[in-house]
Amino acid sequence: MTNEIYETTSWMTEMIREMILVFLIIGCVVGVFAALMLFNFITVSISSKSKEIGILRAVGARGTDVFKIFFSEAGCIAAICFLISSIASYFVCNVINNQTADVMSLKLLEYGVIQVGLILVISLVVSLLATLIPVYLAARKPPVESIRAL
Repeated sequence: MTNEIYETTSWMTEMIREMILVFLIIGCVVGVFAALMLFNFITVSISSKSKEIGILRAVGARGTDVFKIFFSEAGCIAAICFLISSIASYFVCNVINNQTADVMSLKLLEYGVIQVGLILVISLVVSLLATLIPVYLAARKPPVESIRAL
């Protein structure tokens, strides 16, 4: 089949596949960048409080107690990031879908419960790792050394 309708349909199909690939790559890059920024923010926040960690350890707090305190803080930060990113993703997907619907009469991007759940899982895992690493390193130091460090 080499008629004009077949060629147009084939061209549109190929263009849609390429657009989906481009959006997937852009989404992955932006997602990794956002996860690294969240990781950096939480890590710096905890690392700057090494004196407080030393004081907590000096009054008898265990490493798990310190982790729970800072993980609750990181959980609040992750929840805020989750809400902002979910709402922003919803609006961006709707804008792109409305633009493509005007041109091609189809919905290009999918945004639903699975995508929201993926954003939630990523933000929780990043906040867990960003809390675990610096708290573990700070809790291993003797309390006196942590207090004197600043």
